[in-house]
Amino acid sequence: MKLLMTLSRIPYPLEKGDKLRAYYQIKAFLEQGVSLTVVCFHFEKILEEHKEHLEALGGNWHFIQLDKWRVPFQFIRILWTKLPLQVILFYNQKAHRHFKEILHHCQPDHIFAQLIRTAEYVKEETKFEKTLDYMDAFSSGLKRRAAHVSWYKRWLYDWEYEKVRHYEHGVYHYFDHHTIISKTDAQNTGIPHSIDVVSNGIDASFLESPMHTVYPKALVFTGNMGYPPNIEAAIRLGKKIMPLVWQQCPETQLIIAGAEPHRTILSQLKDSRIQITGWMPDIKKAYQLGSVFVAPMTLGSGMQNKIIEALAMGNSVICSPLVANAFQPEVQSLLDVQTDDRDFAAAIIKHLSPDFSFDFVHSKQIVQKHFSWSKTTQQLLQLFQS
Repeated sequence: MKLLMTLSRIPYPLEKGDKLRAYYQIKAFLEQGVSLTVVCFHFEKILEEHKEHLEALGGNWHFIQLDKWRVPFQFIRILWTKLPLQVILFYNQKAHRHFKEILHHCQPDHIFAQLIRTAEYVKEETKFEKTLDYMDAFSSGLKRRAAHVSWYKRWLYDWEYEKVRHYEHGVYHYFDHHTIISKTDAQNTGIPHSIDVVSNGIDASFLESPMHTVYPKALVFTGNMGYPPNIEAAIRLGKKIMPLVWQQCPETQLIIAGAEPHRTILSQLKDSRIQITGWMPDIKKAYQLGSVFVAPMTLGSGMQNKIIEALAMGNSVICSPLVANAFQPEVQSLLDVQTDDRDFAAAIIKHLSPDFSFDFVHSKQIVQKHFSWSKTTQQLLQLFQS
């Protein structure tokens, strides 16, 4: 099968969820003999070593850099266009002409577009079968964030929410198939049509890693720390939940690991018991720093891959209902779900107690059963060929 895949970012290094999903799908497609062309529309400058890493995977790679100088003009365009900012920022006619040249030369059997950000390049190509991966209910995430921003920003989030919601529904009809990361996200789009749930997988190295904890009295939280839902969760952990934990367990450490820690995190979380690592080339080492993983997130959408990784590494997990609801019931049974700050603190103290036991062997087995990049990619290929 000849497949062309469009992305709104360069899928390496793996510091963001959409990059991780694309990277492992690409690897699995190539391992299953797909003739793959990948088109990356991107703002970031690509490092030669990252380009070489991706090209070494196989397939044909095209990197179309978007002009940053256009961004202010794209913001102005939202005043008279129905397109949401998330789509406008990643679309311009020069890049579209380049894409059409690649498409004409490639002549794929199928086009697989990741996120609504790349849909404008693909939607009118009626000659080809097409699948749109919504990935998550982006509009739903915007609505939650609107309730947490300053009043003078709220109108912009509300406006963008309405545009994204309208676009998610309208663009549906241009594609033959549609995928999303969880059943909850499919429901949250409000789209009254069928969307196939294609979950993430997990790299085998997580399942093969031995159970090892550097600091038994440490909690871990990981993610892209420049992403608002992760920023909000990190601040909540450090400023609201941990002081309650420290009242009874003053020696407890909090380790926050991930790329691009926001200045809010760096300025507000200055306690000596909080370690902010920044980017870690091997994120598995972050999970090994503590025994308990905590994700008190109230913003965002989609399936948090950090939860799958933590379970695969043998960490017990305490999380919010928003995080837990994206998973299958069998996975949810492994999670300690809490809502209130005091309940989170009590759960943390319980998990750090010498009397607490967590069946990490069973945890790894459940993760292995439900999260396989090979299986999800086979599911996609069957969908493309149906």
